[in-house]
Amino acid sequence: MRIFISGDGESGTYMAKLLSDENQDVIIMGNDEARLENLDARYNMIVAEGNPLSVSDLKKAGADKADLFVAVNHRMPVNLTACQLARMAGARCTVARVDSGELLEEPSRSFLAGTGVDTMLFPELLAAAEVKMALKVNWAKSWFELHQGLLTVTAVRLRETSPLCGLQLKELASTRRTFHVAAIKRGRDILIPRGSDTLEANDTVYLVTTPEGLPELPGLCGRKPVRIRRVTIAGAGKISRVTARELAKEYDVTVIEPDRELCRRMAETVPAVKIVNADYRNLDVLREEHADSSDAFIAFSGSTESNIVSSMVAREFGVPMVIAEIEDTQYIAEAESLNIDKVINKKLITSSHVLRIILGRDINTPQVMSLESACVAEIVVGDRAKVTQRPVRELRLPRSMTIAGLIRDGHGILVDGDTRIRQGDHVVVVCLNGHLHAIEPLFG
Repeated sequence: MRIFISGDGESGTYMAKLLSDENQDVIIMGNDEARLENLDARYNMIVAEGNPLSVSDLKKAGADKADLFVAVNHRMPVNLTACQLARMAGARCTVARVDSGELLEEPSRSFLAGTGVDTMLFPELLAAAEVKMALKVNWAKSWFELHQGLLTVTAVRLRETSPLCGLQLKELASTRRTFHVAAIKRGRDILIPRGSDTLEANDTVYLVTTPEGLPELPGLCGRKPVRIRRVTIAGAGKISRVTARELAKEYDVTVIEPDRELCRRMAETVPAVKIVNADYRNLDVLREEHADSSDAFIAFSGSTESNIVSSMVAREFGVPMVIAEIEDTQYIAEAESLNIDKVINKKLITSSHVLRIILGRDINTPQVMSLESACVAEIVVGDRAKVTQRPVRELRLPRSMTIAGLIRDGHGILVDGDTRIRQGDHVVVVCLNGHLHAIEPLFG
């Protein structure tokens, strides 16, 4: 698939690298000559300098032949207009990053679709949805439901008290199976496990389970759900405003922000929350505002370093649930090692949705979740798929991927070596980044 990315900022370059690793035909257009030259030298992609609002520049760079045109420039009007011009030039499908939730609602959505903007992604709203789910299922780091929960993929960090620590996966296979270990994150590495692998304390394990297996997972992982009532948010920027508006419907929310103007915007946008104009890095302020008695602390200051520091302070105060925005991906592993319960990264969240669109055009892929260096995909098995020809243990799957579960006839089923996959099954696949391209010949 030919994918054209308009915008060479952090989101655009991250997405271009990810898609290039998947052997997609990637073109990225921007105005930062040095950054484009670095991408050209290090990655298998085409770079082009140009103006996204110029039809001639778009055509010269190849947007008219793009199967998917993604606009992630800094300004929303540029993204919308670029998609409209790209569609007019000949692009088959367009995606625009936006910064207003109103555009996602009718009649705006239908109007823009009629002008050439097929899909809109609002990263802050997607992040807010991640936070809401994290507060609801606060013993897990990630939560991914398929078909209204017939199968669930969840990431949980194993505590030392977990009875799973020290067990080899082949030992688990001989017990009553209520979950499947699909991947293990250990430090910076994500492993697609085999029977000889041993689970260790502080591993983040990606588990696939059915509704019947969910109740026992927290205890098996050494975790205990917490009832969330009071939430403190550090920072009042855009992501905080969107998140606070969503959370205020269910929780008692306090926002702490040193910038008076940002406090004013928060008060206008979300009048239901308590706003404190003070420095969230000040320990006395946190004590005065009873941050130590909050059930959850969310660090959305706009600075990765400040978010990590304030999260650690909240943890020292004994706050049960800590969430932090970490946009610099090189710090994600360090943040998790410091016992931050949930990391929010808008680039990863946005990339998940773009990957879903890409895979959905190649094969029947209803859902995709992007991890830091791997992804989870739900794939509908085609009528001539190779995976239907023999039991799973005889498929000789690449070590970079695993089949963790499937949905058949309205039931979630865990996969083992004797499972035979059928046409029409919805299969849950976990694979390392750079190996998604191997999925199509197996399932198509």
